[in-house]
Parts: sequence; structure tokens; C-alpha cells
Amino acid sequence: MYLLSIQEKTHFAIKITNEEVFVILQHKSGGMTIKHIVSYLKHFYRNYNNEYNKKNNITYNQLASDNFEEILKNMNDIKLAEITIDKKILSTSSVNYSDITSEIQDNIVLTAKNKKGKNLNRFANYIYTNKFGKKDDGISRIRIKGKDIDDNNVIFDTDFLSKITNIQIERNVETGEFQSESMLTELRKIAEDL
Repeated sequence: MYLLSIQEKTHFAIKITNEEVFVILQHKSGGMTIKHIVSYLKHFYRNYNNEYNKKNNITYNQLASDNFEEILKNMNDIKLAEITIDKKILSTSSVNYSDITSEIQDNIVLTAKNKKGKNLNRFANYIYTNKFGKKDDGISRIRIKGKDIDDNNVIFDTDFLSKITNIQIERNVETGEFQSESMLTELRKIAEDL
């Protein structure tokens, strides 16, 4: 009798700043996902909250996606949409604040919040598909806060959609396995750029 044991590795890097923790995760089918990591951390976080009488929560951003429309479809409940717009919109004839915008940064943030019992899925989808990236509308960024289909708090940001990075990793010529040292070196470079 022969037993075959296949060990699958998922590589990741963590970058901690004063405000956020970034996890850069190797994506592959059958591998660990960010949802697995969040679920694992939430298990221990609940115990921490109970022990120290805290009410904190874990929120994660999914940075590695190039299809914002697909992200919106997978959102169960969008509670907040932040839309970054060029300040020139304040100079339009309907608003006409052009005389007083010299002190304002080039971009302004419009925040839309949902009404009680409602969600902003349709609004966010409309803004993204019809207005985002159009020169005349001046929208340069959309940031969505809500819950995914697994009821996790998530934030999606169009600024990070371009952060998908394909990297070249060395393989072991005998086993075909990716070299962990090579993978971690590349993940470290990505983390440094965040």
C-alpha cells in the first residue's frame, strides 16, 4: 500500500502601518483565501473581545480584483459610498461656487449613506458603470463599505484595483514547486509599495 501526501503552500506577506494591516496573498485555485484568514482571525478576536469586554471588529479590503462590477454583485449590503470628484464640479452653473474653491484641494469626496433598511448597491453600480472614469464627470475614485455575502464587513476601493501584480517566481526543477524564498521576496516588494 502506498500513501501519497501532497502538501500545498499558500504564501502571504503582512504589512502593518499605524492605521491598517495589509495582507498580500498568493492567489491560486484550491489555496487559502482571504476569507479563510479572516474567519480564522475572527475566531480568536471574538475570544479577545469577550475576555476584555471589547466590541471591535475585523474589516478587510479585497485589493486584488480587476472587476469592480463583479465585486458589487457579491456585496450583500452596501451602507456607504464615497465618490472622489474633481472640484471643478463646484464651478458648474447648477452649483456655482467657482469664486471660493481656491482653498479646496483638487479632489472632493461625496459621501452617500443608505436610508434605514435600504442599501446602495444600485447607486454604486450606476456610478461605477455610467460615471466612473468618464472625463466630463470627473469621478476618479469610488470607495464602497458594506457586507459581503458571508456577512463580513468589507471595503472595496477602485484605487486598489490597479494593484494586481503578476510576478515571476522560481520553481524547483525537480518537483515543479514554487520556491518559497523567491515568492516571499516578491511579496515583500509588493508590500513595500503599499
